[in-house]
Amino acid sequence: METNLIVNQLSEHLNSDQIFSLIHEIIDDICGICDLKTDKYVPTVFTTELQFGDCIALFKRLLLQLIDIRTKHESLQQLPEDIQKLTLECIEVRRPELRKAIINETIAENNPVLKDFFWKLNVVLDSDKMSDLNEPLVNLDLSVTENNRNRIVSLELDRDELTHVIKTLEEAEQELRQSY
Repeated sequence: METNLIVNQLSEHLNSDQIFSLIHEIIDDICGICDLKTDKYVPTVFTTELQFGDCIALFKRLLLQLIDIRTKHESLQQLPEDIQKLTLECIEVRRPELRKAIINETIAENNPVLKDFFWKLNVVLDSDKMSDLNEPLVNLDLSVTENNRNRIVSLELDRDELTHVIKTLEEAEQELRQSY
């Protein structure tokens, strides 16, 4: 769908506050906060989901191009001045969230990402070699996403191994905080 047609549809059916809200909803979608609600805009603003998808793609492209403060706003020239202003306002307010979402998406494309975990504490009271062992063990299940596939990594850790894993994760967290 042509940019002029998208802009005409927006201007014809939505006021400035509604366009501002739509841009924030697109940013929410980029950041993974919540999905866009197609039924809110189809068929009232756009006649088909394909037209709505073209509008979303246009704004996502613009938002991602403009995330860098040093970027010139030439890509916005195709939009009317009022929509340019609204877009820039949204970017200014939500820039940190957008940057974080882009970084996380880039990392997820190239590396496994921890999505969730489950742990359980067991105490081994004895074994066939020792009659009174009384050793705590942690069963740790890590839900990891890699190449758009989910998998579970299961670990059984004694106290020393658990301490090492926690220390390693804390070091990784520090590295990430310094990177942001």
